[in-house]
Amino acid sequence: MPQKRHGLKLILWAGDGEHEGVSDVKRLRDYDVFVCYGFEGPFLNNNINDLSGSQTICRMDVHNADHMAAFRQIFHGAFTMIDADYYGNTPVLPLSEYVPLLSPSGRAYHTEGINSLVMPQENILNVLEIFAPVLNAYASEQRRWSQGILELAKRDDIPASHVWSSPDLRHSWYDHTRDMQDKFVHWQKMRNPAWPACAATLEEHCDTLSIKTLCVRITQTSIAGDLEHIRPYLQEFHDYLLKKIDTLYATQEKYSMRSTGAMTDYLMECIKSKNIYEAILIRQNVLKWLSTPVPDGLVCMIGYYEDERYADYPQVFGAYYVKDA
Repeated sequence: MPQKRHGLKLILWAGDGEHEGVSDVKRLRDYDVFVCYGFEGPFLNNNINDLSGSQTICRMDVHNADHMAAFRQIFHGAFTMIDADYYGNTPVLPLSEYVPLLSPSGRAYHTEGINSLVMPQENILNVLEIFAPVLNAYASEQRRWSQGILELAKRDDIPASHVWSSPDLRHSWYDHTRDMQDKFVHWQKMRNPAWPACAATLEEHCDTLSIKTLCVRITQTSIAGDLEHIRPYLQEFHDYLLKKIDTLYATQEKYSMRSTGAMTDYLMECIKSKNIYEAILIRQNVLKWLSTPVPDGLVCMIGYYEDERYADYPQVFGAYYVKDA
């Protein structure tokens, strides 16, 4: 390791990969320290060979307490910037870990990690839960019962509730079906502790849901076909998010949304949305950022910034964190 240094730029989840024949180190040339798991192979070796000057690759497991303790000790207060790569599925470093690593006024970007795995059924169930008060009979059944129960109901041409109450379902042949319904109930109550009940209005119902459920991605595809009847209520959901954001940003102390400049950025980004789906996504992202607990020592900034991971430094809208000076 080089001597203790300051003013460094750290890039997480890079240093052992290669894309289109270009190593992470070459692609992200402006960073001083690369953190990766360090999978053995030609990609890692190519990255090592491409290091220049005092650039450093740290091979570590961020879920290992000893690794993280050593990393904090070596690089305490060393980074003016901490960023994360934009490829693959990446871990999430707790925000509290950024505090000792950043120098005063240091910034942390792209802290949420990347999860490109989207479970279609999970996504649909979240959408159903958001719009529970306005669902038709078919969609209400999808919200209430697991797939196994619904298939038996269709097979026997009886309501799903009759399937569940039938003595025949107690036979060992249906152990798996009962088990899946029990798990389904558990998952649904994680979305909404009051499930299967729902409030009389969309706004009242949304107030009972977790932020994770409220922020599920809603697309034209996700409400097509059998869920087409949800479409007229998208604007109402959008307006609910807007109202919730207005309440949150007015009371939060660790967020820059209270500043005039941040509000201007937020409103400008909303204006740029091309349709109701993009408008909802912007609101969902802001709601998620405003609802993320911020540890002592950091302030959350929401607005435009230059993404230095790319050669042309594009201006993007998002949340980043600044260490108190």
